[in-house]
Amino acid sequence: MNIKLTVYLTLILAIAIIAVVFVINPKHNAEKKMEDKRVFHIKSGSISKIEINNKNGQFSIIKSPTNEWEITNPVNTEADTNTVNSIISSMDTLNYEKIIGNGNLIAFGLSPASITATVTSSDNKTYTIRIGSATPIGAYYYAMANNGISGVFTINEWLKKQLDTNLFQLRNKKLLNLSQNDLVAISFTKNSKPVYTLKKEDDLWIFTKPAYNRLKTDILNDITFRLTDLNATNILDNVTDLKSLGLEKPSEVISISLMNNRQYTIKLGNSMDQNSIYAIVTGKKPVYVINKSLLTVFDKPINEMIDKRLLVGDRFAISSIEISSKGKKVILTKKAYNQWEKNGSPFTNVSYINNLLDSLTSLKAENFIYNTSVFKMPAYTFTVTSTVAPTSTTISITEPDKKPIYAKTSIDPRLAVLNSEEISTLEKSIKEIYQ
Repeated sequence: MNIKLTVYLTLILAIAIIAVVFVINPKHNAEKKMEDKRVFHIKSGSISKIEINNKNGQFSIIKSPTNEWEITNPVNTEADTNTVNSIISSMDTLNYEKIIGNGNLIAFGLSPASITATVTSSDNKTYTIRIGSATPIGAYYYAMANNGISGVFTINEWLKKQLDTNLFQLRNKKLLNLSQNDLVAISFTKNSKPVYTLKKEDDLWIFTKPAYNRLKTDILNDITFRLTDLNATNILDNVTDLKSLGLEKPSEVISISLMNNRQYTIKLGNSMDQNSIYAIVTGKKPVYVINKSLLTVFDKPINEMIDKRLLVGDRFAISSIEISSKGKKVILTKKAYNQWEKNGSPFTNVSYINNLLDSLTSLKAENFIYNTSVFKMPAYTFTVTSTVAPTSTTISITEPDKKPIYAKTSIDPRLAVLNSEEISTLEKSIKEIYQ
């Protein structure tokens, strides 16, 4: 091949590559321009300390040996991880908008600065931003940096808003750091008298006091959500007069036990206002102000909290049902939404199955008895498999034409006394399935 032609073609190819990378690919150009305007070049993930000085005070935050963020000044307490990480990310990716250069620092509001923030890396390098007054036009502020670009420059107001923080915004506002799966027992006391105790047994929550009963799933979800997502609306440090806040002899006490044998007690005191009450947690020093809505789920009448259903969970969680009646067995298996098999073959009368699911999941006891000896031979036995706990439940029901009608389930040690009309509806669905 001609050498000149080869050189010519190579040159064209190089130009094409450059065009693709730097002209046709504007994203690359944009990213490079953004990186070129970085105020700091901090090694990501290396920050171990943050110091902020603003109109609200001076704040020091350090990373503990367990990699948790802790406030050390003005109080010793846990920091809000999301808030701290957001500040670090903003410092790490901070870009200037315009270089001003040298000038009268007083004119730019930088002597003294309204906000000063310093981050320290794990190798003890410090990076400081000082923020002054707003620019005449646009949402920008004058700033200067140490260990970053030199001179006066402007930055977007976003970092200024983040650093113009206060102690409450910086600190962890959760009263308890736990998940729903951590909980194994909950008790509620009112006016120094125990109201009830709840305990987790075999994936079910039950009342152990004042008497055995199962807890409704929606009530459980409400309780656990409020406990695991319990945030303060305000936090008071160094409170010495607990009596005036109603916390010396609290009117309500919530006690919880966790899987790791740790226990917490939340003591609820007087109202701070129409929507808030004071609270303290064992092992923690501050007084918290929390929303009164926490109490609504705990202070319900017990009879409204009791689950009288024979089957826990909703119909959509059921994946299979085995029905036994008079020596005849039917197995219903869910293959997809609204698609079922009966004894291994497609079953098109899905409405019959839906009726059966509605009847089973709504079936409730009129009351319960402990004398299980009255239960004789079952007329129907259901083995229900679910995608949620408990994953398998067995329900046996006595003859519908012999009153009273009893049911025995694998999730309750008692016998359920059933309503005959509900059993009639269930029996109709069974007969449709058996056809």
